[in-house]
Amino acid sequence: MEVESEKDEEEKSVSDAAMDPDFVMDRSAMWKFIILSILGALVFLVPLPDPYEPEAFTIGLGIMVDTAEIYLVDILPWAALIFIGFSGIFTPYASLAKPDFIKENDFLEKLFITGPVYYISRFVGMVFYVMFLFEIGPQWLIGPATGGVPGDLLIPLIMLLFLFSGPAIVLLTDFGLMEFIGTMIRKLMRPLFKIPGRSGIDTIASVLASSTVGVVVTTTQYDKNYYTGKEAAIIASNFSLVSVPYILFMATTVGHPELFFQLLISCWIVSIIIALILCRIWPLKGIEQTYKDGTTAGELDEKTPEHLSLPQWAVRTAVEKARRTSMKVIPEDGAKIIGKIYFSLLPLVMAWATSLSLSPKKHPFLNGSLIHSDFYSNSWVSQKLSI
Repeated sequence: MEVESEKDEEEKSVSDAAMDPDFVMDRSAMWKFIILSILGALVFLVPLPDPYEPEAFTIGLGIMVDTAEIYLVDILPWAALIFIGFSGIFTPYASLAKPDFIKENDFLEKLFITGPVYYISRFVGMVFYVMFLFEIGPQWLIGPATGGVPGDLLIPLIMLLFLFSGPAIVLLTDFGLMEFIGTMIRKLMRPLFKIPGRSGIDTIASVLASSTVGVVVTTTQYDKNYYTGKEAAIIASNFSLVSVPYILFMATTVGHPELFFQLLISCWIVSIIIALILCRIWPLKGIEQTYKDGTTAGELDEKTPEHLSLPQWAVRTAVEKARRTSMKVIPEDGAKIIGKIYFSLLPLVMAWATSLSLSPKKHPFLNGSLIHSDFYSNSWVSQKLSI
């Protein structure tokens, strides 16, 4: 017999409460839903004039990152050393010794008790970062085209990106916006792509912000048992591909900015066609419909109540979700997202990016310094534009 997850039960109770004919709209909850959803949209989803680039547009997150970079540029390397150093030392210890105080905390256990590949990678990342920061070792390992790429470029960007996006992601996911968008488009997303309607937020964040943000939104929803493993895989692999700023950058790079619109539409059409196919074939089709807690997805009733229109139903579920969510989840869940990125992703980026950047030096036909440096320069610019 299929067992539904606790999150499904919560969703049902939200839906049941919103479906009640005697449902009374909580005005404070409605304003909470409206205001916090608008704030989340301003951070990720709404194009804004770029104060640092005349006649250009960006998103709120990009403005915050660019502004913080001006004031924190000298602090970031040392802050990164603290997080990467702690993770590189403590993760192997926690993974091998498994102390009780870590095992008793679900978040810390998942963060620091890992398999050999990950705790070794975190340790290697720490070693590489120390060598890069203090200029210890050969240039082929710590130079600007190798260790300098993650150390000087990617790690500061990731730290700033998620310093602001961590709490802001909670605004998108926990205060009704996912329920509102999900209710409005579930009749489109479920039959076409085998995914919930709430995945529309992931898609919008990927397109207007960056694919990285979209993946983090998807991961957060999976961790909270809103998506099954299969749904999360379909969303991340099909809808977190390229963003609008990245397409603009690529069109400019190849010398045809006038073709931006055609390239954008082409990418969207191709992505939709590919998603329609891939969600129905192996390997995505073979992934089990189970949540992270191990429970199996049941069949949820997604029909709109007869006495409500679709917009009314969407607003009710959104307001009910906002009413049930405490404001304290913003700092709490935001801190957890930041912690996962800083302690887990940063050392992996340092270890793996540095190791991969060494590969051209092993092959003479790839050992062209101009090609090598141009590749990473473009990668950096594209990352900046994809914020």
